Parts: sequence; structure tokens; C-alpha cells
Amino acid sequence: MTIFRHEMKQNSKAVLITSLACAVLIVLVMSVQPHMAARASAVEKMIERFGPMMQAFSLDRLDLGNVLNYYALEAGNIMLLIGGTLASVLGISMLSKEEGRHTAEFLFPHPVSRLSIVMQKWLALILNIIIFTLINVLATYLSFVYLKEAWDMQLFILMQAALLLLYLCLASICFAISAFLSHEATGVGVGIAILMYILNLLINLDIAGDAFKYITPFFFAEPTKVFKNKAIDMYYLRYFLILSLASLVIGGLRYKTKDLKI
Repeated sequence: MTIFRHEMKQNSKAVLITSLACAVLIVLVMSVQPHMAARASAVEKMIERFGPMMQAFSLDRLDLGNVLNYYALEAGNIMLLIGGTLASVLGISMLSKEEGRHTAEFLFPHPVSRLSIVMQKWLALILNIIIFTLINVLATYLSFVYLKEAWDMQLFILMQAALLLLYLCLASICFAISAFLSHEATGVGVGIAILMYILNLLINLDIAGDAFKYITPFFFAEPTKVFKNKAIDMYYLRYFLILSLASLVIGGLRYKTKDLKI
């Protein structure tokens, strides 16, 4: 598991900094919830001026008096975008960086199969995402404890599960894409995350058709949808899990037979 430990060490700083930055944003956003709730009527009138933007970001479902609803709309969008971007960037660089940084000539002469390398890198990717999620779950939980308001623990856990599954899907799909790349492509990872996020906004605006729901995993994981339905859309969740597994198989087979640039 040498490669696994190396990947964990190599990505630890970026994951920790991103996790703490996201956690601080969540705490700051949640800390103003009592003030927002006290001025609910004025805030709602101001939000109404945004027009279609209300629907895109689900602000038309905003209930400032419900701490979990406030979290789903405000902090939830932060976790969607930052977590999704982190998962995509980590995934897209895991395999491709060996060629981009010209370290493939050092790594692959060692007595370890390419399949083992792929599996160890994927496991490191998954663990990094879990660490990011746990740090932000802890920050959110402490914010709720500080606010001293009643909230549904089961629904909160469901939201976090949906976000974690979103990150895993994005990371796995980008990980598979990296097997086809011969250079580090951080920008591609960022672009994929932002594109998927924007597609979900278009779905919320009823501009995009149902076909877009099969393109972006943000659709099933959006905290506002989980809060509203009190459940994860299992149809789209199963679809994206199958797509992620299929992508991993295809990416693994490609990397196994790939002519690596050194």
C-alpha cells in the first residue's frame, strides 16, 4: 500500500486547506441565521427581486425560520460547489499526473501491477473525499449545536449522505477520464464540476429537459431537493452509481493497456 500512503500524503495539504476553508464558510453562513430569521420579511422581499435566480438557486423554497432549510439552501450550495470541484480535481489528476509530471518512468518499473496502482490511487481518492465530508459535517453539527434550535438529525444525515455520494460519483467519473489523459488537467476537473453545477441550475429553471438529469449528478444530491422530498431520488442515484462503476471499469482497462508517456 505504498502508493496509497504516498497519495494520501501528497494530497493531504490541499484536502485539509479546502476542507477547513469550506468549514469556515459554513460556520460563517450558519452564524447569521438567527439575524436573518429575525428580519425574515425584509430578506424575503429583497430576494423576490432576483426573479428567475430565486428558482435557479431554490431561494423560492427559503424558510429562514427553519435552521435545516436555511442550511440546505445556503451552506448546502457551498458544499455542492466546493466539494464537487475538489472531487473532480482530485479525480482528474490521480492517474494523468504520472505522465504530466514525468514520474511514470520511476513508478512503473517497480514490481507492482497497473491494476494495483489504479486501485490504490482510487482508494486514496475515496478516503480524501470522506475526510473532506467528515470535517464539514462536524463544522455543520457544531453550528447547529451553537444555534440551539431543533432540527431533524435523520434528515441531516440523509443530506450528508447525498453529498458524499455526489462527490464519489464525480470523483470516480473524473478518475476514469484521467486514464485517457497524458497530462495533468486540473482545469478540466474544475470545468466539469462547474458545468455539472450550471446544468443543475438550468434544470431548476425548467430550461433544461429531462435528459440533463442523466448528465449531472448534482440533480439527485442537491440538499434543497433532499429536504423537500425527505428522501434521495433513488432512480437517479442508482443510475449515477452504475455509470460511475462502468466508468471505473473502462478507465481501468484503458490504463492497463495504455502506452504511457515518459
